[in-house]
Amino acid sequence: GKSSFINSLLGESFCPVDVAASTSSITTFEYGDIKRIFCVDGDIKTEILLEDYNKLVTHQGKSGKKYQFEVFYPFDGFRDLELFDTPGFNNSNNNEDEKVTLQKCQLADVIFFVFDINKGDIGNDIKKKLLAIKEAKPSLQIHAIVNKSDQKPPVKIKEIEQQLKQTGLFVDVVSYSSKKELDKYQLTSFNTVPNTLEHLSKQLTNANNSQWLIKKENAQIVVKALNQQLSEQRQVINSWFERIHNNNINILHERLEKQKYEYIEWGK
Repeated sequence: GKSSFINSLLGESFCPVDVAASTSSITTFEYGDIKRIFCVDGDIKTEILLEDYNKLVTHQGKSGKKYQFEVFYPFDGFRDLELFDTPGFNNSNNNEDEKVTLQKCQLADVIFFVFDINKGDIGNDIKKKLLAIKEAKPSLQIHAIVNKSDQKPPVKIKEIEQQLKQTGLFVDVVSYSSKKELDKYQLTSFNTVPNTLEHLSKQLTNANNSQWLIKKENAQIVVKALNQQLSEQRQVINSWFERIHNNNINILHERLEKQKYEYIEWGK
């Protein structure tokens, strides 16, 4: 649920998510005027597309090569901080996950521990790991994010919140739904492409010809990224209108039923 939590902050499905553990590498999120993704392999840093990032950041099997990634994103929350997306703990298919996660925990000032509410309890093994992290760095603050809280009734949510608070590991415990937050963004994200185009236009206008040189491969990255954003916006708009259409049909059916009229469903 860590990647879906970050997606809900960004307002789009940026990080790949899966029922099983999927993230295998560390991604550092920082502020940038436009979206840019870099794959870091030792001393070599290469700009890549989102579709390539989604493949490389996930588990590629035991022989899969591990990279680190840097993402620059126009999210105001990243102006004064860096956010690390880590593989997490207890992935039986890859023992390296825990190692790289613990390394980043030692460098962090704050940890957001994302917990799936459907698991019911964090378990003694995770408690021991979090306790060891706090003992190694007493100033570290750990916040519990109880994700998927929309799938449980209020009584159950309060029960799990209380259980987490009683461990004494967390500064606070917050019930959250990444899916619900992401859905909110989708209805208000129609200006993404215009903003990106406006930013690129300003850069081109303000730059001198001698200073503004765009390599062919970089231009292709920009064009492909814009086409991807346009495709995403079309999907959002289609989904939005479909909801409105279905809602109108339901309202009409209810009114006709109340008035005992015979009716024919739209589209049939």
